[in-house]
Amino acid sequence: VRKETSGDFSIDFCSKYFQPKLRNEDPASGWPHCALGPYFARRLGKQRVMGLQSSERGGLVECVLKENEQKVCIIGAAVTTLAGKTLMRV
Repeated sequence: VRKETSGDFSIDFCSKYFQPKLRNEDPASGWPHCALGPYFARRLGKQRVMGLQSSERGGLVECVLKENEQKVCIIGAAVTTLAGKTLMRV
């Protein structure tokens, strides 16, 4: 855990995510922050934490705990990398 300040926000934790069979490093992933957010929020005694995924393209992910609903809301900028349709027979 490290605490940095940059402008109007402070970074509560940094992460890296590797998935070697698909690519060497993911630029920013939401799903790991759904686990990391609650971990660091409890550790730091906060309901809202800011995570930095440290990679070449990187990304900031704000994690907001909604414990009464057992949810983690993640907030950040996104880029569509894949779009498609799924057909299901009922």
